[in-house]
Amino acid sequence: MIPAPKSHGSLSATVVICQPDTPAHRPLTGLPANRRALTALVLTWAVLTSNAQPPSLRAFDPYRLTEPRDYTAHRVSSDNPDPDSNDDSFRPIPGETVVLADLQGPGVVKHLWMTIADNEYGWPRLLRLRVYYDGSSTPSVDAPIGDFFAVGNGMEGEVESLMVRNSSDGRARNCYWPMPFHRSCRITVTNEGRRRVTMLYYHVDWDQVPSLPADTLYFHARYRQALPAPADGSHYEFLTVRGRGHYVGTVMSVVQAEAGWFGEGDDLFSVDGNPPSIKGTGSEDYFNDAWGLHVNDGPLYGVTVAEGTGLGSRMTAYRWHLPDPIPFKESLQAEIEHRGWTFDEAGAVKSAFGVRTDLMSSVAFWYQAGIAEDQPPLPYGSARLPQGNATQIEVEDSLGECHGEGGRVVLSPELFWSKDVVMLQAEAGGARLTIPFDAPDDGDYELYTEVAQGSDYGVYTVLLDGRPPEGPQLEHEPGADVRPQTQFDGYAPETYVGLAHQVGWVHLTRGRHTLTYVCLGKREASSGYNLGVDDIVLAKVGPKAWAAAAELGEPQVLTNDVAELGRILTSDSDSIRRGLAAIALRDQPGNAKRVLPDLIAALKDPDLCVRMMTAKALAAIGPDAAPAVEALIATASRAGEKVHVLRSVADALGGIGKPAAVPALPVLRELRKIPRVQWSAESAIRKLEAPVDLTRQFKQWGLPRWTQGNRPTCSTFTVAGALEFALAKREGRGTRLSVEFLNWAANDSCGDSQDGGFFSDLWKGFTVHGICPAEAFPYAATFDPTATPSAEAVAQAKERLTAELKFHWIKEWDVNTGLTEAHLAAIKATLGAGWPVCAGLRWPKRQQWVDGVLQMCPPDAVRDGHSVLLIGYREDPAQPGGGVLLFRNTANGGKDGAMPYAYARAYMNDAAWIE
Repeated sequence: MIPAPKSHGSLSATVVICQPDTPAHRPLTGLPANRRALTALVLTWAVLTSNAQPPSLRAFDPYRLTEPRDYTAHRVSSDNPDPDSNDDSFRPIPGETVVLADLQGPGVVKHLWMTIADNEYGWPRLLRLRVYYDGSSTPSVDAPIGDFFAVGNGMEGEVESLMVRNSSDGRARNCYWPMPFHRSCRITVTNEGRRRVTMLYYHVDWDQVPSLPADTLYFHARYRQALPAPADGSHYEFLTVRGRGHYVGTVMSVVQAEAGWFGEGDDLFSVDGNPPSIKGTGSEDYFNDAWGLHVNDGPLYGVTVAEGTGLGSRMTAYRWHLPDPIPFKESLQAEIEHRGWTFDEAGAVKSAFGVRTDLMSSVAFWYQAGIAEDQPPLPYGSARLPQGNATQIEVEDSLGECHGEGGRVVLSPELFWSKDVVMLQAEAGGARLTIPFDAPDDGDYELYTEVAQGSDYGVYTVLLDGRPPEGPQLEHEPGADVRPQTQFDGYAPETYVGLAHQVGWVHLTRGRHTLTYVCLGKREASSGYNLGVDDIVLAKVGPKAWAAAAELGEPQVLTNDVAELGRILTSDSDSIRRGLAAIALRDQPGNAKRVLPDLIAALKDPDLCVRMMTAKALAAIGPDAAPAVEALIATASRAGEKVHVLRSVADALGGIGKPAAVPALPVLRELRKIPRVQWSAESAIRKLEAPVDLTRQFKQWGLPRWTQGNRPTCSTFTVAGALEFALAKREGRGTRLSVEFLNWAANDSCGDSQDGGFFSDLWKGFTVHGICPAEAFPYAATFDPTATPSAEAVAQAKERLTAELKFHWIKEWDVNTGLTEAHLAAIKATLGAGWPVCAGLRWPKRQQWVDGVLQMCPPDAVRDGHSVLLIGYREDPAQPGGGVLLFRNTANGGKDGAMPYAYARAYMNDAAWIE
């Protein structure tokens, strides 16, 4: 046994835990060999770092679990803030950057987890991960998501290592590199593709710590590429960096641009400007494999992709320098030669150590003092793809031209997260599906097809123009391990769309070609012979095509001028720029309302990403986007509209809220029936149907309900109450107004001498005379038609006319009709906007109440009439009509309460409001 060190010590191989004999330690010999090795390695690494760093930075050591912790653990995730929603993902459109975490330190990011659904070819290369520390504008981590998680070339694959673990066929990505920061840490993902991401879920687990040592090193990771590697034989460079730190890992990916083993190149590490102090013996040797690269994984090294040595074959390998980091004090240069087996046109060996021009890419991982600001910028988006000019051909667009034999050809829409698949419902082996496609020019192409998998799928081979694609025939020499993949197995226990099958690197003439999928049978576990084809991917290969793809630039919208953004949104030819303009408007909603007509027009944009982000911009604007409600309803009602757009439309309607968006409730209830729109629709419905009760405002302004006594002045009290509320809203304070004056004013203006009156008469009296405070002309217990207000009261009443209040009819008086649905919706919208509603009704001759709700009664049990002031509503499926209207009731012996919607529909004679 070797005792635990008391100081840093050296990174010596002698520091190994073996056969501990103290009670606190158990030997590792009872574990399987691979588990023993992994556990020993974890414990070794823990011992090597345990005293060198504070607890927040120490690697996991199970024997330290009894020690107290002086940090707090936190997680930032894509969790939806609405607790009733399971829609916990982001869906960035092309060009959009999502902020995963914006953390305040000191702290340490300990774990990143992501899972992503996307339907764009090569998307793991198109999504860009960046990490910024301590306010720096230079990212210390800058790499495509796929490569950062140890699988390159835009592919997905499983990884099981100490620092990166990808499970679920590579779809669950985990990173355990500790990322310390002193003041802040900002983590972002940018979609640099040309399609929106279907779903982006993530966790960022981090510890907030009291402090970090001043000399704590920052974690860095940087992507580089050479597509293709230089023909002059100069080395491929993983990293050149200035500063102090240590190198801790490499992920390297290759696409073979010529057949034959590529990997005879040696790794070379030059420290502090000196000649290489580390020299390797071959590419596979650096990645700790031998005699080629073969799919495997392990704690410190592994190969996640290895397709052989044929033309177009792909490879990714990783190497973590955990027990053997490479320290540098001034600088580091990490390189690898790109040499291997080369062949002439006849397939004979030219050289076993020739310069090759394969497509190479990598991510270097290191820790250093300070932020590395000397790194080259990353190519943008598809310029990082091995074939940056790849065209994704959606086969459903040519469904009518597809031909099936031995089965039925059908379209399966959105079979897997927004992927539409052409299916051959095959009856047996030998079934065929032929799909046409067009080559734009004569030339050499890489040809892929992306297919579906499921529990009833068969095994297929693919013919090009009716013949098997031909590959190069090489002289059989070591390293010429050509393994053409002539077939694919469609069986999987669960449905998945995304298996990429390389048909080959082929020469095509311009014009029409066909791919024919031939069923070879099925594996025993499969229950059928079906085939599902998502798309065909076609990309030109060769130096000219690669050079052209590398020149692709970043689409940008470099303005905050809303007028210019509106112009771009509605007239730019590039859909990505239009989407970016919508994002910019979303991010400045206060100004964006100035270009509301442009946003409304963009809801008809042919690109779904633009429509989706336009709706998000309208949601951000909120109630001021009310003029867009009609267009949003039309978008939500459009046949075939995508669920991503529908979700954003529902969010926009919820953001606009009451009263403007209330007419959208019927379409929102239809959207609620769509599973992936359900949560957004329900959230909007809750906002639009949320109970409204203006009682608090009346109390806040000191406006309690009055009682009319034995006089028939309910309409006068109702209108006076609406006037009190409207004036209080204008002036910010409440004033009791004279019901007696309003009664007099109506009679004087209309030539009557009655007690009480119609809403129209009372409003006419107000518009002529105004209304004075209650104490200037008090309400009397009995009506005196000869009573008149004082001159002072008349003067005070005239002052109220300067407020320029407005009267709005919802339903004019008609004793023979009740409310229509439109009337009821308008009443609810007005209440939702914060205005009480004057309501005239036929009233029960004998009132019955249950839990404060006026009960329904037949027509012969009501009389005309009574007036109340509506002050709110609430939805209640148990009530007749689905809810109740809340009201203030000034009748002698009456009480405030609620009436069912059904009662209002049947017996409300008129309704109006004052603002």
